[in-house]
Amino acid sequence: MIAVAIAVDRFGSRAAMLAGTFLATGGLLAAALVGSKVALFTTRLVSGLGSAVVPVAGPGALFRAYPASHRGLNRGRAGCDRGAGGGDLAADGS
Repeated sequence: MIAVAIAVDRFGSRAAMLAGTFLATGGLLAAALVGSKVALFTTRLVSGLGSAVVPVAGPGALFRAYPASHRGLNRGRAGCDRGAGGGDLAADGS
């Protein structure tokens, strides 16, 4: 996670989120097509690394997306839905 945080600081949360989404999606698509256990393990590892970017880069993206007066409310919403299986998607400010 520290490496991801460094990448977020260097390249920005948007680029990190896009890269993480690309890695996660690409890894899962590749996992569906492989024929060996080693290749499956490798593709799942890539997918997991991509998925690890989202919880690190997501709060920074939310912080910059909303004005200071709404940040606490939106972070609270984002945190509350985690127990229900959601994520930062529910923190839309409405």
